Amino acid sequence: MVEVAAERAAALPQVSTAVFDLASIDAPDESFDAVICRHGLMFAESPVEGVREAARVLRPGGRYGAITWDSRAANPWLGLILDAVGEQFGVPFPPPTVPSPFSLDDRDQLRSLLAEGGFHDVSVQAVATTMPAESLEAWWQRVPQLAGPLADALAGMEPDVRNEIRERALQAGASVARTTEGGIEMDGSALVASGLRPS
Repeated sequence: MVEVAAERAAALPQVSTAVFDLASIDAPDESFDAVICRHGLMFAESPVEGVREAARVLRPGGRYGAITWDSRAANPWLGLILDAVGEQFGVPFPPPTVPSPFSLDDRDQLRSLLAEGGFHDVSVQAVATTMPAESLEAWWQRVPQLAGPLADALAGMEPDVRNEIRERALQAGASVARTTEGGIEMDGSALVASGLRPS
């Protein structure tokens, strides 16, 4: 994604790209006017450390924004495939002890996390993120491309096991997908949290 961003911004001298550790950003204190963490905070080993590090590199009065996924139930486009994998093996997938897409799906928890990380005027709101696809099969093919650990897990399975999961997911998907002119769509919801670094 960083390579694509760099290519798209190649003609903009004011834009640069870099890869940092969420908990250890290689930049001096008070370097940025804003920091945005899009669908990454829930995978951090210590989310609060990631938030504190964002506060460190923000200038006083700078704003922080984090986007996480809302509850599993609010995101059947992803939850149904994860459920299909879990049902195949009789255990939750991903395991509860592993950071996952839904690790920060509670609004109060997210709000407290930003406050503990040093931000004021914290707000959290849900934003609808409907998932469109040309068909159920296209949905099945697309979602693993958006979720690396899921793609890795499926790739490591025997073809017949993967096919059983596929059939289970397609059946579940058919029960919630809505037909559209372009194919189908499923509900989705993200939580958008923001806070201000004190001046």
